[in-house]
Amino acid sequence: MTTPRPAARTAALAALALLPVLALTACSSSSGEERSIGQSASVEVAKGHHVDVTVLALEAGTEADLAELKDSSKYAGRTPYYLRYRYTKTQEGKASWSGDFEVHGDAGPLTSLSVLPSLDSTGNPDDPFDVRTFEKCESSTGFDKVAKGASVEGCQIFLTDTGGGAPKDVKWVDGDKTLVTWK
Repeated sequence: MTTPRPAARTAALAALALLPVLALTACSSSSGEERSIGQSASVEVAKGHHVDVTVLALEAGTEADLAELKDSSKYAGRTPYYLRYRYTKTQEGKASWSGDFEVHGDAGPLTSLSVLPSLDSTGNPDDPFDVRTFEKCESSTGFDKVAKGASVEGCQIFLTDTGGGAPKDVKWVDGDKTLVTWK
């Protein structure tokens, strides 16, 4: 049996010392693609089904915008941000979507706020209800019915925590995996 030479032994020990670092690097999650606001990214929303997603704008609202909502006092001190987006159909068919937007600030993700339409009675038997929506920010509808190449635009609302700062980026996430980040 031969005894390893000191130089070869040192190189072998150095290589072994790097294995945990290499293993950690291989296991860390990817931050996905990076885009600027206004640029689109092809996102896999279901196995084998891609959609072009574009973040058009991220606009600051005011606390007063939320005054028309029921129980608006629970939003006191929070700033709404309106994420305006476009989905473009890149292939025919309908898919069950996986993934969604997240808006991040210094303290982590902002809270997503969904506002459902309300029905107000009109007193008119020919037109008994008036459908009211939150006109500052309406979600997209009808994407499954548009043809390949067509787009729909929509909006999602995100709220800062009380006294929280402005968002720094928008992400498309699927589970714990970030696929695209817009800055």
